[in-house]
Amino acid sequence: MPHTPPTSVPPTVPNTSAESSVYFDGQFWVLVLTITSGGRVYAARQILGALPSDAELYAWLLAHGGQLI
Repeated sequence: MPHTPPTSVPPTVPNTSAESSVYFDGQFWVLVLTITSGGRVYAARQILGALPSDAELYAWLLAHGGQLI
């Protein structure tokens, strides 16, 4: 019987998506970060205070987004 080398199967990577929303709760601006991965949903809420610009929000997410999840 001929030898068949094992085939390399790449690991499966679950579909992952992220969404962020900013809303005013009547007193503060609030960020909600939602990540969906592998059929699970993770969410984090962060009070921002003043309304951030798009650039400020992006910089904040880069600096702190990983810590939220």
